Amino acid sequence: MKILGVGSFGVIYSGLTEQAAIDFLITKRHGEKKAAFVRFEIGKIDLVWGEQGTSIKEGHGLVHILEKHPEIISELAKIIIEGVVYKQGNDRLLIVKNVGEDKNQVAAVRLDWNGNEKTWLVSAFNEP
Repeated sequence: MKILGVGSFGVIYSGLTEQAAIDFLITKRHGEKKAAFVRFEIGKIDLVWGEQGTSIKEGHGLVHILEKHPEIISELAKIIIEGVVYKQGNDRLLIVKNVGEDKNQVAAVRLDWNGNEKTWLVSAFNEP
């Protein structure tokens, strides 16, 4: 793991990808992992530790997912790698993986941060 610098989300790391990147940030509990995932339809997707929220609709990043939707963490890499990409507005994408009759797992990806272009995982959850 190499440190690239410091950004809006803390220390910026390069190196590990997919589930290994998730496990690394859970251990570190801060920062971000550049290009943790790559999808040909999207490009590189960063993984950020993020911030906790006071409600289910607040907060973002891996800490938000751990706090509000911990049951999805073990499936997160599969959702991002195997799911179908849908556009949700100008600044968001959803990656949806069907896991059974009328049941989906969803990863939400933002395409900006504070007005700057950045593709990063903002949340993930089970959709009934």
